[in-house]
Amino acid sequence: MNSKKLTIIIVTILILLLGAWFGGSWYATQTAEERLQRFVDEKGLADKVSWNKVSATPLKTVNISGLEIADQLFVDELQIKDFENESNQQRIDLRAIGIKDQRGYAPDWLLFGWGAKSGMINTAPADLNFKADLNYSTGNGLINVEFAAKDFLQGNGSLSISNIYSLKTLLQAVENSGFKNNTFGIFGLLGSIENIQFNQLDIDFKDLGMLRRYIVLKQRYDGVPLPSNQDDEAMLKAYQQKMDKAVNECAQAPIVQNDREACVKIVEVLKGEKSSLKGSIKCVKSISLGEFLMKGLNNGKSNSIRLEID
Repeated sequence: MNSKKLTIIIVTILILLLGAWFGGSWYATQTAEERLQRFVDEKGLADKVSWNKVSATPLKTVNISGLEIADQLFVDELQIKDFENESNQQRIDLRAIGIKDQRGYAPDWLLFGWGAKSGMINTAPADLNFKADLNYSTGNGLINVEFAAKDFLQGNGSLSISNIYSLKTLLQAVENSGFKNNTFGIFGLLGSIENIQFNQLDIDFKDLGMLRRYIVLKQRYDGVPLPSNQDDEAMLKAYQQKMDKAVNECAQAPIVQNDREACVKIVEVLKGEKSSLKGSIKCVKSISLGEFLMKGLNNGKSNSIRLEID
């Protein structure tokens, strides 16, 4: 998929998400589908979004079945389970079940390319849970994402941020612009959140097959000395020896700060000895959310963030 199509999908999803958030009063009524249709028309999304059925409950839960976005992304069911849109607080809880592309498999961009990297380009449709709680009275925000795909990966990420006062204005501007006047982009978005403070990212994942396949490929094709007889046991031993050497390299990374025990736990997963990992990336010096998202773990020699493995 080219970058233009991917951008259209991401922008459409963002506008739909914000529309549900800011215009959430529509979805405990009998006219949920009519109001949803009116919303996508107003935002210039009518030719990019379609669905089979919309149902709503008095408890403010909406189910959108057969959601289709830009003829590229398909969701079996989207559940909007909770929302609050007050002047000092915004909260939303939604679940997307059966996310797939035109082929009927999880989009590789959603897997950050790891479907192909692990030798499984046809990954089963994925499920995604998204929760956000933004408190403008305290200036604190919490965003949680859960992801699962059969024979691939099950994981959870929880992001803690502060000084979020500019975020509401930014989100409203994005929602109001719609698709007819789409003047923002990924870099513009990042530039607008430079004042937001990154605090902590908690990560918890369990391998359901992706890492096992990736390790086999690494053993065979990525610089591991191959025994003359191509013996599987010998290849595994050679790979493990290479990973043991990686512990020292890992411990020298600024983000680890000489925590050799943390590196040992990471390498145990990369060696296939363990299938799960839990840890946190914590702010030890002031760093903006924009800088963290742009640089991530590749933060040069900076020690603004620290990786801790449970």
